[in-house]
Amino acid sequence: MPKKSVGVRCKSSRCRDREFYCHELTVQDRIEINVGFFRSGQLSDQRNFLASYVDSKETTKKKEGSRKNKTMIYTLPIHEQRKQVCQHMFLSTLGVTERQIRTALKKRQRDGQIAMKGRGGRREAEKVEDEEKRQSY
Repeated sequence: MPKKSVGVRCKSSRCRDREFYCHELTVQDRIEINVGFFRSGQLSDQRNFLASYVDSKETTKKKEGSRKNKTMIYTLPIHEQRKQVCQHMFLSTLGVTERQIRTALKKRQRDGQIAMKGRGGRREAEKVEDEEKRQSY
């Protein structure tokens, strides 16, 4: 993904009420997190970062007729610790969209790593099948 700048910070008073740590992040902290996120330039590394700092859990209260079944928990590395922040602060600090987060979480495997792209090249199983087909003719 191309490097994006740090967006507008969260100014909501609800974040303090919900015990989010948005107010503890300085501009310098946010810039360092953003630079660290884009440092490698590899899409898989960026998706690993997103998948490791965003967790999803089942909703505890389900409203009648609601399709929401997961709650997203956003965390950022603040002073060597993972601290929970609001969605707006997470997205604006990293310069990413909700869609990029959903994609990263969808591609996350059970071990927490992002699956490698399965494009290109020949796979060994396909080679064996092709060889068997050739011999049967």
